[in-house]
Amino acid sequence: MTKALLVSARFFRVAWTRRNRFRESHLVEGKLLLKFAGRLLPWAVALGLLVGAGEQLPAQAEGSRSLFPTNTGFRANLEWRTGFYLGQLRRRTLLRVFARQNEAILLGSSTIGVNNGDILVFNPNLVPFNPVGNVPIPGNPSFRCSDQRAVTNNPTQGVISNRTQELAGPDTFPGGGVPNGYTPCFYTAPETGIYTVVILGPAGDNSNSETAPTGNLDSIQTGADQNTSVAAWDVTVRSDLTSPIDLLGRLFTFYLSLFTGANNRPISSTIFALTTDGYLYQTGLNGVDPNGFAAYGNRTGFLDSDGVTPLNRDLVATNDELSDPAGGITIPLPEFPLFFNRPDPGAIAALGIPLAPVAPEVTANSFQFNGNLGANNTLVQSGGNFVYSANVDHVYELVISRDGINFDPTAPQNRVLRGSRSRGAATIAWDGLDNVGTPFPVGNNYQSRLVVRTGEYHFPLLDVENSTLGSPFYELLNPPGPNCLRGLSGRCTIAFYDDRGYRTSNGSSVGTLNQALPNAPNPPNSDLVNGFDSSPPSSRAFTGFGDKKGLDLWIYYPSAAVITPLNVLEQGTADLRLTKTVDNPAATVGQTVTFTLTLTNAGPANATRVAVLDLLPAGLGFVAATPSQGAYDPATGLWTLDTIAARSVATLSIRATLVGNGAVSNTAQVISSDQPDPNSTPNNNNPSENDQATATIGAPNLRLTKRVTGITRSGVPIAFSNFVDDPSDPNDTAPGWAQFSPVGVPTIPNGEPLQSGDEIEYTVYFLSDGSQPTIDVTLCDQIPRGTSLVSDRPLVRRGTGLPGLEGAVFSPLAPLPTGNTCADSRNPFGSVLVNLGDVSSTPGSNFGFVRFRVRVE
Repeated sequence: MTKALLVSARFFRVAWTRRNRFRESHLVEGKLLLKFAGRLLPWAVALGLLVGAGEQLPAQAEGSRSLFPTNTGFRANLEWRTGFYLGQLRRRTLLRVFARQNEAILLGSSTIGVNNGDILVFNPNLVPFNPVGNVPIPGNPSFRCSDQRAVTNNPTQGVISNRTQELAGPDTFPGGGVPNGYTPCFYTAPETGIYTVVILGPAGDNSNSETAPTGNLDSIQTGADQNTSVAAWDVTVRSDLTSPIDLLGRLFTFYLSLFTGANNRPISSTIFALTTDGYLYQTGLNGVDPNGFAAYGNRTGFLDSDGVTPLNRDLVATNDELSDPAGGITIPLPEFPLFFNRPDPGAIAALGIPLAPVAPEVTANSFQFNGNLGANNTLVQSGGNFVYSANVDHVYELVISRDGINFDPTAPQNRVLRGSRSRGAATIAWDGLDNVGTPFPVGNNYQSRLVVRTGEYHFPLLDVENSTLGSPFYELLNPPGPNCLRGLSGRCTIAFYDDRGYRTSNGSSVGTLNQALPNAPNPPNSDLVNGFDSSPPSSRAFTGFGDKKGLDLWIYYPSAAVITPLNVLEQGTADLRLTKTVDNPAATVGQTVTFTLTLTNAGPANATRVAVLDLLPAGLGFVAATPSQGAYDPATGLWTLDTIAARSVATLSIRATLVGNGAVSNTAQVISSDQPDPNSTPNNNNPSENDQATATIGAPNLRLTKRVTGITRSGVPIAFSNFVDDPSDPNDTAPGWAQFSPVGVPTIPNGEPLQSGDEIEYTVYFLSDGSQPTIDVTLCDQIPRGTSLVSDRPLVRRGTGLPGLEGAVFSPLAPLPTGNTCADSRNPFGSVLVNLGDVSSTPGSNFGFVRFRVRVE
């Protein structure tokens, strides 16, 4: 069976320590890429043979000796031929090398002098970098090894004729500086830059013929049977011809096209992948068993049928070439340079890649959901837009959780949104559906979790049949902060895979949703939130696991997760709510007061033909009325409105003079609307308590306002610099509040979002501003879900110079005192109870507060 392997190398810094588990769970045989023209391409990238878990031999110089530094395993020949993988990648390895002006580029191969075997060098900027996989090669190189050999008349120049010479590398000029070294061709760099190197087999540069190599490591092929491949090759940079010191980390390629010639020739090589945002990964093949293959890496692995969204699943086809992927899945081209040793800083800079990565961050308080009803509210199946801002270019993963606990991106009841965005402000559209196309049901506080990822590195394995030792290993070598996903060894070796069925964006089903695909490992997927450790050794090999499949393995560096809630509301329901306040409840005869009615439509639909009855009672003389919309008739007390739009507010101010002694109550009530009110008694139009409101003059009046007044994070207080009025709370405007420091909604510096572990200080302010004291006041504040009490007892203060009071806290489910005023006597999450007793209505002693703290879970 002739097959090929495509290995995508996006994360280059890979730790080999978790070899055992990955093999048990995600790799197979070693047919690694794709079957091309009925022949298998060998994929033996032995860039750094692992000696033990997490241990490797010292780095070798640049070339086949870097891939195969020991005689363990088999060899994969370098290819240069005209055929393609997937119709996109030519079966040829185009090498790039960074050299500074006057440095020596030393060159050799096992094909020099054999028919059309040669090595070509092109000066910087002569060979473009795109399109990757099919870069046009100019006809006139800057240097040919064959031309130099003709001048020197040295038949051994440039020839690597045995394993000893391959491992020793190029000799110096004059010779003898490198024992057992081969005599290289050499090219002195005329300028600083990235040079292009083409190494041709005996068939030259225009052939697609194929002869299977021997795969031997210790006995190098040197004859015409290498055909379109090259057994041994070398591109080494030194400061000059006399130096024996190799300058490592200069040679790279965007993909390797290699050929073992048969199965049962496992490869254990190490490569270093450098992402375009500066993350360095080490990747080890660990005994994969391909034939013909290409190795590369990119940011996204495979793409969904829309050609844009990262799939993060495996590809299924019916042939070894993977030319008919199920569900319309596409395979993006290589993106990242693959180095044979840790990259030289000069090479990194010449590629325009930062020398150090920047940790990704979501700008504080920027992650929000904007629904079609305003704020974070949306109708069923209407969706909306998530907005946020990040400091760097990134790949995002946003999961909307059905229960607020399970954030598995593949759970059918959740919804995952993925893609790439540039730094700065970003918008992600959501259609209101879950992962299987069902609308999210009506509900409040659905939690949406966003992680932005940099250094995203996918290493697709195409048509990989066998794995003799286990899966590849992955390790991030230069994490920019503490968020890397660390394995048991403490290194950044956590990776991900998913070999289960899925549904593509065009509606196609590939396998059975979230059930193992054919020949899947056990388990068929890693934990998709926490990953799996790719480092420990394994004793189990796989056969047939990757046949006619593309396997996607990936790793990344995440930001801290941020969460925002959203509400899904029912279609077509208005929700009218009425409140009423008076500016001076302690008014006396002859004084004028202002009543304020606030009518809110809290529902997702408009309410029409709305009428409110507010007829002033005896004891009040009408002065004037100011409606924000509609009209008010003081004779009938009717406030008539045409429409109250969804999520909107209308107000009516009525000025009146107190003309009689004693308490006077003024009640308003919604009496007409063409929409049934969800707050009303079922099956009738009786008004609910939210549809009527009362304000009283000459009677006790107690106002309550609750605010967040402090946050402590990791033991450090976040101070509030100022407070502002809450426009939705008419209590805030009462003149008696002036006895406090400003009371209102706290403005948190930099818009700090709350995080797990934060301690929140709540303050409940009270004000008694009626004509009489408020008698026998008991205050109960129950703790919200998702927080826990940390106060031993609340702090209670009242009036100027008055002693404080004692309060009590009750842990979740603890029995509450008989006759308590709490809304839920079951006490599910804890409660704070304070007996304030009688609260005076005399300014100076008619106010106070209750303060306590909770912790965010």
